[in-house]
Amino acid sequence: TEAEHSRGTHTHNTQHTTSSLSSHKNSKMNRWKLPLSLVSLVDAISYMAVGPSLVFYIQSLGGTKEQYGLILSSFSLAAFFSKPFLGWWSDTRTFRQAYAFSSAFSIMGGLLYTWASVFPPGRTALAVVLVGRLMGGAGAANAALGMYRILLSC
Repeated sequence: TEAEHSRGTHTHNTQHTTSSLSSHKNSKMNRWKLPLSLVSLVDAISYMAVGPSLVFYIQSLGGTKEQYGLILSSFSLAAFFSKPFLGWWSDTRTFRQAYAFSSAFSIMGGLLYTWASVFPPGRTALAVVLVGRLMGGAGAANAALGMYRILLSC
């Protein structure tokens, strides 16, 4: 009948529209895969490079083994506490905004970590390293956001 034919056409059009929207969303996400993967790779490499050399850096700045332990663990602690906040921000605002801010925060933390050697050895230099590691950890929490976005697109 004509009614059955029109229902079949409507269903076909709806499926085509849904498929088209899904295809557009996937192509949009595909362009994010490489940059997100690269940022995650750079974060991982920087974490692996800092870990083994941190003890020598802290000692060269006049730090103790206890201060080394505190500064080493501060990165993970900051990441632990900032992940829920970044997830909430990404869910309530936009992914790009949360990811860009946390990436900038991570970069600033890395710069502080590097610039600590400009200060004379002692408390100030160690405090700058600590703040840099805290900022780096808080910013590195975006790796979870990036991986989530990549997994969503698969």
